[in-house]
Amino acid sequence: MLIIPNFNEGINGFGGKMKTLIVFTTNMGSVAKSAEILKNKLGSADLVNLKNSSVNDLNSYDSIVLGGSIYAGRTQKEIRAFAEENLDTLLKKKIGIFVNSAEKGEKGIDQIKASFPHKLVEKATALGLFGDEIDFAKCNLFYKLMLKIKGVKESYSNIDEIAIKKFADKILKN
Repeated sequence: MLIIPNFNEGINGFGGKMKTLIVFTTNMGSVAKSAEILKNKLGSADLVNLKNSSVNDLNSYDSIVLGGSIYAGRTQKEIRAFAEENLDTLLKKKIGIFVNSAEKGEKGIDQIKASFPHKLVEKATALGLFGDEIDFAKCNLFYKLMLKIKGVKESYSNIDEIAIKKFADKILKN
């Protein structure tokens, strides 16, 4: 029996949709929100928050997206450790990296470079700066004080859905 793949059905050219994993860490939920928006823009993806879950098998994914938020110039230790521990496998996949950060442009890209292995950043199909969001109800006292010192007095959301869409388009295209 000859099996002919349905090339019109999938993205990866083998009759199935490209399988994507979004691995992230979040402290107050903004990265989880961005990951969910990204999942919807991609059409489908599995989500894993390293704060409360683990990844069982990276080999079953075609694309892997890593995400975190920036605190003191770097992402959370969980996503950094995940990238380091799985570097060899990640380098064999289509990679996207995003951060939620108030920084834009080169300053934001520098934060990505400071947070992830150089080889991974260089290989990435997409690097994304997805904006930031502060929910005072989720902040601890110390963080609220730090925000007030910086002049932030109330909750806000600057999640950049246009940047998320452009990021998704790059992942789907390449």
